Order: sequence, then structure tokens, then C-alpha cells
Amino acid sequence: MKSKQNKQSESGSSVQTLREHLSGMTAMEKFEYIVTYYWGRILLAVGLVIVLVWGVRWVGNLQNNTIFYVALMDSAYSQEEADALCEGFVDTLEGVGTHDIMRLDTSLIYLPEGQKGTQLYNSYLSKEIIMESSGLDVYLTPQEFYEENKDDEEMFLSLEEVLGEEYETYAEDILDGTALVLEDCLILQQDGANYEPIYLTVPSGAAHVDLIPAFIRYLTQ
Repeated sequence: MKSKQNKQSESGSSVQTLREHLSGMTAMEKFEYIVTYYWGRILLAVGLVIVLVWGVRWVGNLQNNTIFYVALMDSAYSQEEADALCEGFVDTLEGVGTHDIMRLDTSLIYLPEGQKGTQLYNSYLSKEIIMESSGLDVYLTPQEFYEENKDDEEMFLSLEEVLGEEYETYAEDILDGTALVLEDCLILQQDGANYEPIYLTVPSGAAHVDLIPAFIRYLTQ
């Protein structure tokens, strides 16, 4: 009991001493004094806050369930803008859970065949990456990328099969049955892409085909 009282007394004494030291100082002098003598404690406190924030985000990410995954090539979006677009789409869906999210990959760029190899392998979306990628549902790309890959029968799904009864709504803007040409869509209205029009295609390995009609409606609203 005495030990606890002694610690409390010492703590109070330290605070009183600090107040006396600071009482006659200017604001700048107080700042310099605290930084000089308490920098270790300050760094520890800042470190703990960073670890706490990171921990909360890490736990949150573990709980997230990706229900739709889109790659936007040559994106002009900031991360905040991309997140807003994703949240906007999920908000239009019914029956989604608190941790259900859409992912928008904005890290990919297009390089014509003649330029590939001039940058790191993972800096562009190659045919091999498309065929091997897991879970991607939609590709939003420049026309050149589609022209380069449209003849590969295993690359893209038929939009008539994907859209079903809604196919006729977009039929006049669909090329070769596999690419929807978007000239006035939400992403372009928000300056989210570095090119126009946007070619929307569905990779053969798409995992959430049932949500693609809703996503197209969202983009063309």
C-alpha cells in the first residue's frame, strides 16, 4: 500500500516540477524543453498510436469480403476517389453485408506490344496476367488493349451470355459480342481514366458474373 502511495506521490511531484520549469518559458521554449527531455516517451506514444491504427485496419481487412473485383487500366483516380466509386456501387446492391466490398485495381497501365519490356513486368496487364489472374470480374481498358487481344477466343466472355435480357439495351455499343464501348460513363464523367472511350470486357475467369449487369447500370446511370 505504501509503495503505491509513494509512486503516486512521485508522479505528482514530477508533474509539479515540470510545471515549475515551464512556468517562465515562452511557447517555443516549452516545446524545445519537452522535446529535449521527453522525446523518448513521445516517440513511444506515437509508435503505439501507429500500431493501434494499423491493427484496427488489419483486423478490418480480414473481415472484408470481396464481392466484385474490377481492374481499371491507366487510371487517373486517387485512392480516395476509387474507394468512393466502389462504395457507391455496393450501396446500390441489395442484401449485402457490412463487410462486403468492391475492389478497384488502379495500378495497371497499358503498353503496346512494341514497348513491353521497357518497364517492370508487373507494370502492365499482359495476356498472361489476365489468363492467370484470380477473381477479376471486369476489365476497363483502352481500345488498343482490346484490339490486341480480341481474337483470343479464351480471353473474354460473351456479353450476350453475361447480360441476358439486358443485352439488347447495350447492343449498339457492343463490339464483336465481347466489348461494351463506354463513351459517357461515370468514370469518364469523373475524369477517372486517362483515355476515352473505355472498353468494358469480362475475363473468362470472372467469379461474380451475376453482378456485372448491375455494375454496367451503375456506370451508365
